[in-house]
Amino acid sequence: MSFDTNQVNAASLIATCNQHMYGGPKAHVLHFPVAKQKLLNIVGFVNDPTDWPLGQPMSEPATKDEVALVFSDWGPTVRSIIDLLTSELDKWAVFDAMDHPAPSYSRARICIAGDAAHASSPHHGAGAGIGIEDALALCELLDRVQKDRIAHGRSDRWALLETAFSVFSDVR
Repeated sequence: MSFDTNQVNAASLIATCNQHMYGGPKAHVLHFPVAKQKLLNIVGFVNDPTDWPLGQPMSEPATKDEVALVFSDWGPTVRSIIDLLTSELDKWAVFDAMDHPAPSYSRARICIAGDAAHASSPHHGAGAGIGIEDALALCELLDRVQKDRIAHGRSDRWALLETAFSVFSDVR
C-alpha cells in the first residue's frame, strides 16, 4: 500500500522517509519510500499457521481494521503507520519452500528453477539472485552436455538432457 507523504506530519515524515522494519511476535511491518520519496510503501507480514485454501486465488480482500487488530499491542510508531492505511486492503498468501522443499527439481526432460524451485518470502530479497544462479548452473551443465555430445558423437541428446537436469537437481 502506498500513500502520499503530504498526508504525514513533519515529525512522522522524518521517521518514515527511510526504510524501516519493525519486528514483533509472529509479525513484522516494513515501510520504505518510493516514487522519489513522494509515496511510502507499507507492508505487514503476519505468520498464520492456517493452510491457505487449495485452488483459491493467492490474494483476498482485507481491511484496515483487521490489520489494526493484529498490531494493536505494538508501539505507537507502528500503530500510527497502520493508521495511514486505507480502509480496504489486500491480503496475499506468501509461501516459503524452506519447510517443504520440492523432492527434486527435475523429472525426465522437465526442470524447475528459480522461485519455482527455491521459493522464499519476498522480503528475503534473494529470489532474483537464486534465479540467476540457477540459470548459470543450467547453462554450464547444458553447455557441458552439448560439448560432450559433439566430442563423442553421441546422439542420445534426450538422455543427456535428463542427466543434466538430474545433476542440476542434485547440486542445487
